[in-house]
Amino acid sequence: MTPTRLAFALVLAASSAHADSPRCDVSTDAGIDAAYKAATGHEMSTYGGRCVERSETFKGLIVVGSFASDLGCRWEGVLNGCKWNDRGAPRAAMAAAGWAKANAAKRQELALAWLREIDQVRVEDEKVTADKDKVTIEYYEHGPVGMTPTPPPRYHYRVVFGADGTHGAITSLK
Repeated sequence: MTPTRLAFALVLAASSAHADSPRCDVSTDAGIDAAYKAATGHEMSTYGGRCVERSETFKGLIVVGSFASDLGCRWEGVLNGCKWNDRGAPRAAMAAAGWAKANAAKRQELALAWLREIDQVRVEDEKVTADKDKVTIEYYEHGPVGMTPTPPPRYHYRVVFGADGTHGAITSLK
């Protein structure tokens, strides 16, 4: 084994050991706090309450945010075990949820669950269509209410989930 491959193998072994270590247990609030601090270097904010949501559909994914007085929870990112905003998490989570073998109805269900549970979008009046391996969702969402008595604006969006279950940018429709 070359020195480069040996070093790479040691790094992989160390990261695997770290991922399985007890301090990465996110089954409790204290575990989530420790994982967040290890991943970001910051303490979990408790101002205004705890902004933490565990996904029911995508096991192991935990959405974390901070409280803003006039908005409520402002979502910042996702813990995947002890990894913060892990770029591979969406693909892996959708695969674990059965995206690859799912029929169109199940894929639509998973795509909506991703928007609601992970992206924390309050989807309203959605129109969901499936075309081959893609799922397209057009939906409306109310803007932030804030501290004003006027009704919040309502926005129209589109998002496309690809063959691997991940989505690109959410597009604003006028």
